[in-house]
Amino acid sequence: FINRCDNNECVRPLDQNILRADTAMKKATQMDGTIVQFLPDLAFVRVQMGEEPASDRAYTMIYNKSYKSVSSMLQTEDIAEGRDYQFDTQTILPWLEGSYPNFFYVVKLDDIEGFIEQYNTINTLNEYESFVARYGIRRTNEDFWLHADWFNQQHLREQPVKAGIFDLSRYQNR
Repeated sequence: FINRCDNNECVRPLDQNILRADTAMKKATQMDGTIVQFLPDLAFVRVQMGEEPASDRAYTMIYNKSYKSVSSMLQTEDIAEGRDYQFDTQTILPWLEGSYPNFFYVVKLDDIEGFIEQYNTINTLNEYESFVARYGIRRTNEDFWLHADWFNQQHLREQPVKAGIFDLSRYQNR
């Protein structure tokens, strides 16, 4: 987990571009509490490393929801009383995890620091919408299926035994 690797004992990639992307993505994990409530539950990030799509890097952003009690987890999402937003966190993985992505983000390596800087300053829904307009891939994007196919192919490259077709029925047009 990128956000649980604070010491020098963690494995560091030899490729400087991957190290740059990993370092930037690690900074995104500083967001927590009520701010992350705007974010999708499970998002995939594609960092475009150059001309060759197979060399691009994939990350998973997981929104960890906090509840006041175990019984409040069984309530519907519309009932906010059971949620404890101040303790919400996120986890970022340097691979694709999960079967039901809610959203895709695509960023060029040269803009990864800008991506994280804007991401970390999201405080309102309008700021989130601005971020999505710049980096997000909505269902209505003409290249949506191109990106969905890339994430599927990347998952096959990363985890050939575990990989399957992602279920996009929960994908949000945020």
